[in-house]
Amino acid sequence: MSNDRRTTHAPAAGTTFLATDFPVLDETDLVVKRTRASVTTTLVLDLDYTLSGIGNAGGAFVTLAAASLADDSFQLDGESAADRVSDYDPEQTPSGDQLDADLNRLTHLAQENRRDIVDLKVAQGLAPQIELGVDGGAIVWRPVGTLTWFTLPGLTYPPHGHVIADVTGLQIVLDAKLPTASFTGHVHANAVASGAAGFMTGADKAKHDDIVERHPAPDVICEDQKAANTPGGTSTVGWQVRTLNTMVRNQGGLATGFAGNEFTLPAGTYFAEFGAPACNTGMHRSKLYNVTDAADILLGRQDAAGLSGMHNFSRGDGVFTLAAPKSIGIRHNVNNGYATFGYGLAANMGIEFYSYVKIWKIG
Repeated sequence: MSNDRRTTHAPAAGTTFLATDFPVLDETDLVVKRTRASVTTTLVLDLDYTLSGIGNAGGAFVTLAAASLADDSFQLDGESAADRVSDYDPEQTPSGDQLDADLNRLTHLAQENRRDIVDLKVAQGLAPQIELGVDGGAIVWRPVGTLTWFTLPGLTYPPHGHVIADVTGLQIVLDAKLPTASFTGHVHANAVASGAAGFMTGADKAKHDDIVERHPAPDVICEDQKAANTPGGTSTVGWQVRTLNTMVRNQGGLATGFAGNEFTLPAGTYFAEFGAPACNTGMHRSKLYNVTDAADILLGRQDAAGLSGMHNFSRGDGVFTLAAPKSIGIRHNVNNGYATFGYGLAANMGIEFYSYVKIWKIG
């Protein structure tokens, strides 16, 4: 049961029935808000909806007068009146039901006040309150007790990727995506302009969010898989071909001609995630590469695999369009060559995984 007396819904089109996950003691103790086309409207009881299940411990039920449209969202907030349910009579002992009713209302008021204070602090950028949740099979960061993406001052973006930046005075090191005034997409210390190579523009971000919501499984997954205790191989300075030897998923035969560490994609618009590991190489970077035209598609984020046995990945993601079928692969550059383990350490705990690429076709 919710402890902030708020339930949010993003129902399918045609939905008329919504439920709270908290008890409602009186029909006036609930506020129903609908957001449609970015406009939020407070619905009117007995005109826009009716309420049933008053007093149910498991929650109340809202029946909409008009069915929801695609992309509608609803927020059901407890808004208890600051009134006593019963009056104290010194000549009578209050019943258990009376005491319970008054204590319930006090508890509801305290929960709602705490929620509203958190809302105010978040709106002012003072105290973002986030927790880890699950939505449609994906693990996401959301505000405590809600089903909407968390908000910082003036910003409402689904989180994704790595952020290492100072955003409006708040130091953030979080697996999330946040914009700044001059840059929309992944925020890094070296990101200087919207649409810089390796980063997503606002338009690309919108396409990415649609992928996450509607297409959770990649159409293509291709990896470098090696037998247990087999290292990634010797790294070499300069842009080198990284191994892709296993087609894990190929939905509908989208990728063709898989051979020699590359595969062919037909014309279309795609979202990709990719990466390659390095060890003892110093700075390194991966990229998604158009082998057909010998041209970069997306640059991965630079990372440092220090000279003390460290192993990490350079990863990248973004949206790209192919006007004609092209052969795709992974390229990788390092500052220092390193024998045997330069392209990744083996764990000897089963199959070893190294370079990879995941592809979603979005248009």
